[in-house]
Amino acid sequence: MSKNNEFPEMIPTKDISLQEILNNLLDSTDLELKTEIANPKRLAILSVYSEYLKTNHFPKVSRTVNHFIELYLTYMVSHNRESRKEIIRALTTMIRESESVGLGKKLTTDLK
Repeated sequence: MSKNNEFPEMIPTKDISLQEILNNLLDSTDLELKTEIANPKRLAILSVYSEYLKTNHFPKVSRTVNHFIELYLTYMVSHNRESRKEIIRALTTMIRESESVGLGKKLTTDLK
């Protein structure tokens, strides 16, 4: 398999700055992807239950359950400060990689 087809589901994009990545990680959208969920199966069951309530004429209860889920996801982002640690680890790795690329370039460039 060639390098270009190694991850066919990934779409090539322009380079993203560290600032853009940091902004994305700190953004409050897509919380389910940024949250440490203690028991994902229970949360999925709760989501299905909320949908069931909504389709069976209990919209207020469904909204209450959804509100709970939103609050849970929001608060779990900061649980044990894991999201902050992940951000720091990701940025540290990216900075080290960019510095090593810069150093590699300097070592392979003719000095004049």
